[in-house]
Amino acid sequence: MIEIETVIEEEKKDEETEELLGEDSVDDGGADIPEADEAASESLEDSASETEALKEEIRQLKAALEQKEAEQSRILSQISEFSEVFPKKSLESVPAEVWESVSGGIPLAAAYALYEKKAQSGRELAQSVNARNAERSSGAVGRESGSEYYSPAEVRKMSAAEVRKNYNTIIESMKKWS
Repeated sequence: MIEIETVIEEEKKDEETEELLGEDSVDDGGADIPEADEAASESLEDSASETEALKEEIRQLKAALEQKEAEQSRILSQISEFSEVFPKKSLESVPAEVWESVSGGIPLAAAYALYEKKAQSGRELAQSVNARNAERSSGAVGRESGSEYYSPAEVRKMSAAEVRKNYNTIIESMKKWS
């Protein structure tokens, strides 16, 4: 009997608790659970897709970082090689033309060597042209010594006394006139 009384008392307490809490808290056999499950499920799906998006962004950032580190390593290697090949040249003395070649994918030392080769060829060409011109030239204008040459126009401007004084130089100059 004591057990029946205990069960009855517990049922009364449950009923009183339900009355105090109101009808909304009464267990209706799980009627609201599908709605709650659906909301929780959507929330989990949103979180999962957001997590995947973040993971993908992290992968992309890691790949970009690795690419930047590889580029930086390549640049440092090229600077080291340049310093070994051209120890007397500073990076500040490298012309813009060389940097354009480097940005096109040519290694720094190779681009600078090509630049130097072209510059040397240009200097040699200028020297050969200057040498040919010197051979064909009648000489410098404005004389201080008798070993130089005169142009026809200079001789025409000379007085008779100047012609007598510079006669031998004028004769040598005439050999250069064409």
